[in-house]
Amino acid sequence: DEELENASFDDEDLSFSSDDDTQTQLGLRTMPGSSDPAAGSDAANNEAEETVPQDSEPLSRRNLAYASALQSQRSNATALTLADQATLVDSNGDVVGFVTGIDNNGQVEPVVVQLDQGQIVNRGADPQTGLSWGRWSGEAVSVTNAAGESTSLSTEQLNLHMVQSNSSNGSIAVPITGSREFTLVGNTDPTSSTGATGFLGHAALSANFDTQRVTSSLSLSVDRQNWQAQGQGQLGAALGSGTPEHLFGGTYSSVRVNGVAGGQGQFSGFFTDQAGAAGLSYALQNNGESVHGSAAFEAASP
Repeated sequence: DEELENASFDDEDLSFSSDDDTQTQLGLRTMPGSSDPAAGSDAANNEAEETVPQDSEPLSRRNLAYASALQSQRSNATALTLADQATLVDSNGDVVGFVTGIDNNGQVEPVVVQLDQGQIVNRGADPQTGLSWGRWSGEAVSVTNAAGESTSLSTEQLNLHMVQSNSSNGSIAVPITGSREFTLVGNTDPTSSTGATGFLGHAALSANFDTQRVTSSLSLSVDRQNWQAQGQGQLGAALGSGTPEHLFGGTYSSVRVNGVAGGQGQFSGFFTDQAGAAGLSYALQNNGESVHGSAAFEAASP
């Protein structure tokens, strides 16, 4: 029941058709990594897309933030809230397949992204926050659209890092006033499009719920290159009509490599209930090279 090989989309209602032809509503939410398409952001820069579950029972959902070169093999960061029926997990509960949206001539097209004959590496988890993280590794990743057309990408080419929350059928609420600082509790090691693996030296995240703004900063090293990034973003409806209030995203307005300005970047993420924790994915680009990673945070004590 975890196989998506024979799954397909119904183009009109965005539902999986499983082996027994049972229709399952996905309940897909997408959120852009940036409002600037030229900056290499996710194609869901248009308003968030949603399919409303037909069942009156609450769907169990999980949050996922990932950085990848999925969008036309272009580096970007994305955050999603997905029904369990829209995800495929392995024996550890890590997401190895999910539904997301990509740009198709200016329209958001749903696709199934699945890790084929691979595994999650650089994995970690924090029991207190319920967050886990890792990077896809293996032979290939398949990307299948609603028409059943499939494209295969190498995991090195995709360079997908993710952080996810536990699955829950409860609602997620975030504060509407005040501010909060977050402390790093875990992360993947950043990897470059050149194939090099580095380390994350510093990551900071803060949120101002009065202004609906988030601030992110990073410092990392990959292949003898020192990257520093700082930027701000927005959360909830400020990103587009229908975007869940616990999702956030923005751009790094300052990206320096070995002290030289000129790079760019994006980040996306989610808050858990009452903003007790946060997951963040990031994508940085400079001179044709991209670096991806993910990080998990917990709210700092007052």
